[in-house]
Amino acid sequence: MSESPPSSSQELSVDECAPPQVRRRRLERLGDLPLRAHTGPASSSPHQHTLPPAQPGASQSTPDITLTSESGKDEAMEVDPPPEKDTPIIRPGSKRTHTGELAVTQSPQSPSTHSTVQSIVSTVFNVTFSDETAPHSLGRFTRLPRLAAHVAEEGEKAFCGPRDLVSQVLMERILTFRIAMPPLEEGEEGPPGEEAGGEEEGRSSTQQATPPSPASVPLTLTPGSQPGGTSTVTSQAIVPRFTGQKGAEGAMALMVDSYERALQMEKYGSKRGTAERKAVLAACKAGCVAYSDLMLRDYFDPPGLPEHKTTSWGPSPFLDYILYLLYKVRPLPPGFLADMVQHCQQETSEEEDVVEGVFHNILYGLREATTRSSLMDEKICEGYFFLAELCDMRPDGTNFRPICQMLANDKKWLPKDSGRRCQTDTFLGPFLSLSGFMDESVPVRSRYVSESYKEEDAEHLRNTIQQRLGICRNELFKAFHSILRCPESRKAALDFIQQILALNTKKTRMHVDSRKVSSDGFMLNLLHVLQQLCLKIKLSTVDPLYLLSPESRMSIASETRLNLSSAQLEERQKELVDQQIFAAPVKFPTECFFLTAHCSYVTWTPLFRRYRQNLREMGSLQQIIAELEEEGSPDRAQMLEQFRNRFKQLTRKQKNSEAVILDPDVLQHSIQYYCSLAEWMVLQAAGGPAYLPLPQKTPLTFAAIPDFFLEHMADFVLFCTRVTPQTLEDPGFTHIAALMLLLICSPHYLHNPYLVSKLVEVMFIMMPGIQHRRHNLINLFLNHPLAPKHLSAALMRMYINCENMGGSNEFFDKFTVRYHVSVVMGRLWEHPEHRQAIIKESSNSRDDADFIRFVNMLINDTTFLLDESLDALKAIHETQEAMKDTEQWTAQPKELRESRVHQLREDERQCRSYLTLATETVSTFHYLSRAIKEPFLRPEMAIRVSSMLNFNLQQLCGPKCRDLKVKDPEKYGFSPKDLLDQLTDIFLHLNSAELARAVATDERSYRKELFDTCIRLLHKNSIKSPESIAQLEEFAARVEQAAVDSMKEDISYGDIPEEFRDPLMDTLMSDPVELPSGVVIDRPVIVRHLLNSNQDPFNRQPLSLDELKPATELKARIASWKAQKRSQ
Repeated sequence: MSESPPSSSQELSVDECAPPQVRRRRLERLGDLPLRAHTGPASSSPHQHTLPPAQPGASQSTPDITLTSESGKDEAMEVDPPPEKDTPIIRPGSKRTHTGELAVTQSPQSPSTHSTVQSIVSTVFNVTFSDETAPHSLGRFTRLPRLAAHVAEEGEKAFCGPRDLVSQVLMERILTFRIAMPPLEEGEEGPPGEEAGGEEEGRSSTQQATPPSPASVPLTLTPGSQPGGTSTVTSQAIVPRFTGQKGAEGAMALMVDSYERALQMEKYGSKRGTAERKAVLAACKAGCVAYSDLMLRDYFDPPGLPEHKTTSWGPSPFLDYILYLLYKVRPLPPGFLADMVQHCQQETSEEEDVVEGVFHNILYGLREATTRSSLMDEKICEGYFFLAELCDMRPDGTNFRPICQMLANDKKWLPKDSGRRCQTDTFLGPFLSLSGFMDESVPVRSRYVSESYKEEDAEHLRNTIQQRLGICRNELFKAFHSILRCPESRKAALDFIQQILALNTKKTRMHVDSRKVSSDGFMLNLLHVLQQLCLKIKLSTVDPLYLLSPESRMSIASETRLNLSSAQLEERQKELVDQQIFAAPVKFPTECFFLTAHCSYVTWTPLFRRYRQNLREMGSLQQIIAELEEEGSPDRAQMLEQFRNRFKQLTRKQKNSEAVILDPDVLQHSIQYYCSLAEWMVLQAAGGPAYLPLPQKTPLTFAAIPDFFLEHMADFVLFCTRVTPQTLEDPGFTHIAALMLLLICSPHYLHNPYLVSKLVEVMFIMMPGIQHRRHNLINLFLNHPLAPKHLSAALMRMYINCENMGGSNEFFDKFTVRYHVSVVMGRLWEHPEHRQAIIKESSNSRDDADFIRFVNMLINDTTFLLDESLDALKAIHETQEAMKDTEQWTAQPKELRESRVHQLREDERQCRSYLTLATETVSTFHYLSRAIKEPFLRPEMAIRVSSMLNFNLQQLCGPKCRDLKVKDPEKYGFSPKDLLDQLTDIFLHLNSAELARAVATDERSYRKELFDTCIRLLHKNSIKSPESIAQLEEFAARVEQAAVDSMKEDISYGDIPEEFRDPLMDTLMSDPVELPSGVVIDRPVIVRHLLNSNQDPFNRQPLSLDELKPATELKARIASWKAQKRSQ
């Protein structure tokens, strides 16, 4: 082969050059080094390996890390002269030819002087290769003998510009790490150290403290305790491994530290720095980034040096040093990651994805470190900072983010099989699995169960958990936000969220295998991300028909809807599909808004359930402990200690749960989302601002909403009202109050009556006195402009309609609902506007008016509840009396005694429950009868009122009243004096001829002696004022006179003809009516029956008041017969 002079367009073979030329060409070119064998093309990018311009950014004045030898002493790293066989050197700024070699792309000659360039490069990389580049500082620099010899030989022709010199410096410096060389001989002068600074930066070496060497501790990863969950990292968990190796980690440390020194020189250097100086520093930073890329892709594995192949670069030499910086020292230099991503993106081609080649191992190393970490690690947040920063890298300034695209295309992106595998088998799983629950993190649990744990530690642990979780969640949100902003990864992100929710729908069930669903901490973290994404969504951009779309991402096919049956839903969906309503693509705000609703339901439901279960168990244990302590039996001492230990464990678990669940940020984000959801639901129900009454036909977009949207919103408000009412003091809570008020007053909009009852429960729980915490949330309901006109009537209808709710426990459920309604009604009565609305409602004279039916149910409940309560008191009295006789009690068999004690506890529980309900019902009866009389005195009502009052008066004042005397009656809520006072007040409130006649005709309970005893007890116990007692005496006399008159009338009538007798009551009819079945019955009797049942009592067919036909001719004959009898 003939020899030709070198040119910019010609390649020179190493064999064709003399030794001096070989050395020069080796330092100037990167084309002759064969790359490490790859399965595919090693580098066939059409792009030139040019160094990208550095991005400006502030740097931290962090001192450099001095590499140490295995002995721990500082050593200069020196190399021997080059081996006989030339070792080619790669330099950025070259491209691969068709033969597989790298061709040189010459950089333009810098106008700066060689001495200036050499001085800056020497300072940045802590090297020396000539006398001119030795800075005037006390730092120790590494001498590069090969480059020094070349510079001495060639002079100014040794390099053709800053980038050329940077490339030569880095190549030889990297080989210093790559090829293990013997240390300096004793007495030999070593090169200067690695301290940055010098006069050029204007900083003395004494101003920079040397941090602890990363070589001091080897990498030690401690396995976690639970697969797929969070685990622990020891204090020595993430430390680089380049102690004494002079290996890849040291080379990467050189790149990072040199990049940071260049930043420091830019920031702290002379203000009169020239453009040439800035260009040299930019070239230094670009060189650090470019060579980091090459090292990470294993481009430095020379095949001609087999003796050096025993030293492995590892899967990602960059990773250990990054993790060391993140978890032990400081963040990476500002701009380094951005430059790195930009460079890799520029190098990426169709043949090779450089971004994935560089960052795949880095990201998975970070994932592994996070898997082995826990919330108790001080530096746990740093990995989340790094993930968020990487995901947000945009090399070209657009929304395209190469890291996000790489993650979306990763084989471990989407979860499979089960919710638990979402944590273990996906890339983001470990990041989302960070948990503060002691059941999900062994390090957290160890803090709470530690023997050294003290009660004062709970607040510190609470703050630590909330603070670290808050930081990590915010960084997770940033990462997700970046992934969603990137068009290439947005669909993958939504698929990821959809799949997680689909695999965790079973979490809402009462019983679920926790091994097959994601942890609570995982779901809380995901919920936080979604709620943050929803903050800026405009409700006008949310498509309400999405809930009807068969392509919806929500797994709600089996969920019931607010007012659509399954058949109706299927029919409506078919109609909309036929109309091509769903042809347009769904926008992100719609999917995000509804996925957040689903995630809230899946996340909070099991958390609230377990929170309540823990509280109930603690309450039961407290009661058992109190009973055992009261018993004081030595035989039960061991059992008592076990219960105390269990209570202590539950207390700590409750403290831990509150630290996570009651995080103010978590609750605040949730209430903000629910306020937005409530506002959106009002728009669907009313078509705009809330108004009443709503149309009878429910809008389709509202009817199609899943039940859990409303149900879980109510559950969340109930939880916050009981535990943290300050959370609900959000300005947007008015939307929730408006929605609930709207639906309480429009129950026909909800197919499930239990949803309406839950909304009433929300109002009840907000009542003053129900909770120990003070708040004025109930005023948001009571002061709403729509409330005075519609709320009271709606509550009365709820009181009536809950009689038949359709549940398996509807008989007992109705008493709970009616108790809630009674308490709310009592609060309404205190407001003049609402009181007038109730009085106005009572003026409706129709037999089937809501108020009449309400009074009828009130009488029914008062009768039943007082009867059950007093019976329970009698049973308690009997058992307590038996236990007083110690001799006879101990003589009974042990099994019998234990059985009776158990029954006593059950009677006490039942008594407390019934008396609570009865007291509230009697109170409602009491204040209503004071201002409203006519409905109570109607013929069909007066008899029932009098029967109820007479019977309970007999219980309290009759001969068996002593059976109600129990120990500690206040424990059961029993106050006989107050109850007697209220019952006698009702007599006085309704004092009239109609009531007196009705009381007198009550043959079952009325006795003159009963009123005499009652009046005597009122005097004796000073229960009433003398004036009130005098009025009661007057009423008693009136009743007795009515009884005498009734008796005389019965005598005068004698035998009543059969056709004049009521078929049910066997009494003389006063207003006969004919039923559709042909039966004639007295109107007051059938009206009283229809108030409780809408069936004909004779054939069980549906019957209404409108179907009653007056028997006018029979009524006239009865009147004539009565007149005839009276005249005789």
